[in-house]
Amino acid sequence: MLALFLKCSLDAAIILIISILSKNKAFYIAGLVPLFRLLP
Repeated sequence: MLALFLKCSLDAAIILIISILSKNKAFYIAGLVPLFRLLP
């Protein structure tokens, strides 16, 4: 149950990072964020 919570929290953080980076001048970095996930 804890592992599922951690995976969901990580995915939520990744979505927030992508949304913040896509509004920035370096929007191309937002496409690279999903490639560096720590948990499968």
